[in-house]
Amino acid sequence: MSAPAPRTVRLSSGETCVIRSAEAGDAEALVALAVAVAADAPYVVTQRHELAWTSEQERKWIADHSERPGWLALVATVGGEVIGLCDFKSMTQERLAHVGTLGLAVAAAWRGRGVGRALMTALLDWAKAHPTIEKVSLAVIEENAPAVALYRSFGFAEEGRRPREIRWGSGSYSADLLMFRMVKP
Repeated sequence: MSAPAPRTVRLSSGETCVIRSAEAGDAEALVALAVAVAADAPYVVTQRHELAWTSEQERKWIADHSERPGWLALVATVGGEVIGLCDFKSMTQERLAHVGTLGLAVAAAWRGRGVGRALMTALLDWAKAHPTIEKVSLAVIEENAPAVALYRSFGFAEEGRRPREIRWGSGSYSADLLMFRMVKP
């Protein structure tokens, strides 16, 4: 299936945001986004010191997402600057190919303005139109109330919990909520 057409949305703060498929030229910006999110987002599992991929590896990741029919990588840009990412990977086994998992990241300065909502809308529209995708799944740390609220607003329901899945440096733990939404009847 081809990539979705770019779409322009107005954020709650008034800026114009473009949602489009990731391109090879976004590699450096996506690496920088991953580093920034790992450094400042309180509910991210990957820590800054664990990120060691290069722009070349990111270009390969982008190419994989554009070449595989059940995969998609969308970026949100404002004024040409990459401020968010939403990616989706369907399963490779034939009996699971109708299911995939999404990931979502938004730069700290742009959170709470509708970037995540715009990325989710574009991803779910693509999934609904996709000939194979029926179920979109995700995992989110249970204390990440803004993300959980966003997913619930799109009709995602909890299908399970993984207690003590995330161990914080302080010795405390969090559960991972497993959520899903069917995009086809």
